[in-house]
Amino acid sequence: MPISEQSFAPGGRSDAARLTVWTIYRHPSDYPGRWVMRGHEIFLSVGMVRSHDACFVVGSLDEIRAYVPAGDLSCRPRAGRLSSHL
Repeated sequence: MPISEQSFAPGGRSDAARLTVWTIYRHPSDYPGRWVMRGHEIFLSVGMVRSHDACFVVGSLDEIRAYVPAGDLSCRPRAGRLSSHL
């Protein structure tokens, strides 16, 4: 569920370059025993990152993969042990 860049770009500009990043978490502390996918908007021209207000919460990895938006996606491994604390 992408958010409007107008609410974050300086002066309400709608032409700010942005990138939507989706991250899948296994058993995060706010949803133990569940899989969660959260979106973040990265506004490249102003160096700003904002989380989406909503997230997807399901019981399995296969279920959460059904919510991944179609398009040019790539999978990045987690960046070490720090990620397991989220």
